[in-house]
Amino acid sequence: MAQALDHQFHRAVSTNEMSTLLQLYPSASVLWDSEDPSLRKGAIQSIAKAKPNPNRLILISEHTPDKFMSEDIPFVFGHLWTRRYDGPAAFIYQSVLRSLRMTQRFGLKRFFHEGDYYQKLQLKRSTHKTAAVLATQKVLSEHHCTPRIASLVAQAVDELILNALFEAPVLPSGTHHKKALDPASDFELTPQEWVEVEYAVATDYFAISIVDQFGSLPIDRVRKLVLGDGKVEKVTGSQMANEHLGFNGISRAGLSILVNCLVGERTEVTLFIPRGTNMREFRAGLRFASVMIS
Repeated sequence: MAQALDHQFHRAVSTNEMSTLLQLYPSASVLWDSEDPSLRKGAIQSIAKAKPNPNRLILISEHTPDKFMSEDIPFVFGHLWTRRYDGPAAFIYQSVLRSLRMTQRFGLKRFFHEGDYYQKLQLKRSTHKTAAVLATQKVLSEHHCTPRIASLVAQAVDELILNALFEAPVLPSGTHHKKALDPASDFELTPQEWVEVEYAVATDYFAISIVDQFGSLPIDRVRKLVLGDGKVEKVTGSQMANEHLGFNGISRAGLSILVNCLVGERTEVTLFIPRGTNMREFRAGLRFASVMIS
């Protein structure tokens, strides 16, 4: 990945070397083999002392995000990537790494090649959510996604659009004034409240982005829900309905997620779905979780 991006790359093979590199390159991206038993304790101490930007701290694991245990990690990290680089994984990981060095890191097209299928919808009324969810199912069906997987994705998209419609809007006073509304409410959205939904399809994966123009996510809670370990606090159905947060079950459903938030301006949540012919292939495919906040 480093060679493909023309990045300078150093590999630390001891705790002392890791400490030295973290001191020499405080703005470097850190990819940490978090399950190397010979380095884990020392690495935790070195990283905790260096306090790298969570956006640039990437944990590599044999475990999928829903199974990863991080109870002994005292610092905040921004990415949890399953150690596999076949299929679309390497290209998507490269695209995320490239984004860390860019001032403009939004837009679904950066994860695809020219000529790949692409579509964008703009929701200007709250009830347009239904049409967006139906469009999600149609895109997946037309590109031969199995019905069970399409249903999982549509449910996640529904929750994320609810979040963009009801949780994201915030007044200058800090009040989330749409949060208490009935999710079935029908009302016109102001231009700042418009929600964008992007779809793209490559040979071996789909991706769907939901974008709001507020950048008002509860950052700590989202990190916990997206990157939390296998003992992460469960969110009940009633809590989900009240909060409109569609993150809790995404990793457990087998979906990969990138949360990209420019605080006060924009939030882009992207789901990545490997193209498999059955649930077994789907769950064995691409799995990662990333949260980038700036």
